[in-house]
Amino acid sequence: MSSKKGGLGRNLDSLIPTPINRAGSNETVGERSESWSLRLSYCYPTPERITQGVMALSKVVEQEMLNRGITN
Repeated sequence: MSSKKGGLGRNLDSLIPTPINRAGSNETVGERSESWSLRLSYCYPTPERITQGVMALSKVVEQEMLNRGITN
C-alpha cells in the first residue's frame, strides 16, 4: 500500500483486473511512473472516448470507495 496521500492509499496496479483500458506504451507512462499515480491522455482519443474513459474510471473509484467504506 502506498504511503502517499490521495489515491485512496491504493496501488493502481490492483485495479487493472477491473475492465478499464490501460495504455501500454511508454509515451503515456512517463519516466517516473509510480503505482499511486495515474495519467490520463486527452490529446489522442476523441471527446466521446475521453468521456467513456472518465465514466469507467469513476465507476472503478466509486466501487473501491464502497469496498473501503469511504463516503463522500
